[in-house]
Order: sequence, then structure tokens, then C-alpha cells
Amino acid sequence: MIHLSFIWEIQKNRITTNLFLFLFIVLLFSSCRAAQRISHADGVYTLMQGDLSFTVSGTNGGRIVSFKCAGQEILLSEKDHPLYYGATLWPSPQRRFWPPSPILDAEPYFAEVEGNLLRLISEKDSLKGFRFTKEFSFSKKDKAISINYTIENISDTTQHVAAWDVTRVPGGVTFFPVKDKYLKDLPSNLDHVSEQDGIIRYNYSQDSIKRGQKLFATTQEGWLAHQYKDLVLVKQFPMTQVKDLPLLQGEVEIFLAPNSQYVELENHGKYTELRKGESLHYQQKWFLFQVGKDEMQNQSKIIDTIRRRLHILTK
Repeated sequence: MIHLSFIWEIQKNRITTNLFLFLFIVLLFSSCRAAQRISHADGVYTLMQGDLSFTVSGTNGGRIVSFKCAGQEILLSEKDHPLYYGATLWPSPQRRFWPPSPILDAEPYFAEVEGNLLRLISEKDSLKGFRFTKEFSFSKKDKAISINYTIENISDTTQHVAAWDVTRVPGGVTFFPVKDKYLKDLPSNLDHVSEQDGIIRYNYSQDSIKRGQKLFATTQEGWLAHQYKDLVLVKQFPMTQVKDLPLLQGEVEIFLAPNSQYVELENHGKYTELRKGESLHYQQKWFLFQVGKDEMQNQSKIIDTIRRRLHILTK
């Protein structure tokens, strides 16, 4: 005959085990929620995960104004340049849509937060005929920022347009795996550029130039990177062939601002026909990480790290 106290001990152990299991699950889900969060104040939104923080201004054209790793900033700040700082979306080609529309580039966007997703929507720009939507979230599997840009044709006519990502950074080293480095009718005049093992490398130099300089190219692997001190920023985007690019634009472009004020990392998407009410989507992933002292001067190691993070297989 089984003693009642023995049965009670078994039941008590089961209750204790279940209680610990319940608490573990609660803590697990709580930590997952805490790992990705969005805070906001005065129309400025910050997405946080681990040692990364990513800030977007809803009051200033949905512009990306900060991207930090362990408290260190990779983007050019408003203190560095009062107008051209951070990162944003422009319509391409430049010769048709320049200068940028204030409604799309500088005026407030309507903000929505759904869980860990930030969505910013511009007002309708009747002059350019577009409305922009920008979505930002941390990728769950690789700690990257997922960016989805949408350009909607709100005009009554068919339009042709491409997405143009413009990212301003302080001087450093910019590099990418090159495919086409000499594009027809696009003379690259950027100095301090070299190529080795299929990698184009631009070393920022504060020359006393008065006019800006630019490099036009396409990529072999769909990414463009910039190293500033011990930080590495990588922008991954859809690869676009030369025949699909907007007029007089490269898939990737490096721009040195006049008087060497800053560097722009630019990438253009496919030139797309949009009928009334149609939209195009341009998706990217941004990675930001630190490198050790032994890696800072070893580009091959950094490139290997980038390819592992982007799951790119090479021979």
C-alpha cells in the first residue's frame, strides 16, 4: 500500500517542476520582448537590441539620424552638417527629381508602431506625385536592421522611378565587391581609389578640393561597406543590373562632398514603371559591428566577417 505522504511528495515535486517551467517560459518571453524595443520622444523613435540602437526622426522626413554600436556612432550628425546628415530615401534619377521634395525629405511623417516594427508614412506630394512609406525593424535572426522603403505613385499618370538610398558617414574606408567599374557616360573622378582581389577600396583623404567627387559602379555581391575607426557598417540591397538602372546612376555610388566634408554611401534600385496607384518596394538590411585591433588593419578578415554575416558563399 502506497503511503499518502509519498503520493503528496510526488505531487509536490510535480507542482514545483511545473511552477519553475512556467516561470522559465515567462522570463524567456520577457527577455525576448526586452531584447527588441522601441522608445520615442518628440517624434523621434529609437529601436534597440543588445548593444545596437537605431534612431529615426518622424518629424524630419523619416530620416535615419543615428546608428550606434556600444554607444559609438557611425552616421554623420546634424552637428557635422546642418542639412546633409544621417540617411534618407530619395527618388531617382537625380536629374529628374532633384532637388529633394520637402514633403518627402524634411516634413513630418505619420508614425505607426506595431510590436517591434516602426512604420513612417509621408504626406502626399502632389508636385512629385509620390508618397513614401518607410518601415524599420530589427531582424530576429541576424541583428540587422531591416529596412523596407515603398514609393507609391499618387499622380494620375504613369511614372518611372527608382529608390535611392543616401547615407552620410564621416571619413574612413569604403569598400565593396565590384562587378562593373566603368559605366557608360558615367565618368568616375573619385581619387584615392584602389582595387585588389575584386574589391574596390576608397580611402578618405581630406584634400583641399572645392568640388565634389564621385565613383559609379555595380556590385558583385549586393553590399556596400564603410569602416570608421573600429566600426563597420554594411548595407545589403537587391542587386541591379546596368540595363535596369535609372539614367546616369550607378547601382552603388561613393560621393565625396565638396571640401571633403563627408562621404555618401549611395545605392540605387531598379528603374520601375508605376501606373497610377502602383508602388515599388526596396528592401535592405543594415549591419553594424565592431572589429578588434587585429582586424582593423586587415581588410580580408573584415570581408570574411561580412560574408559570413550576409551568408555569402565564395570559392
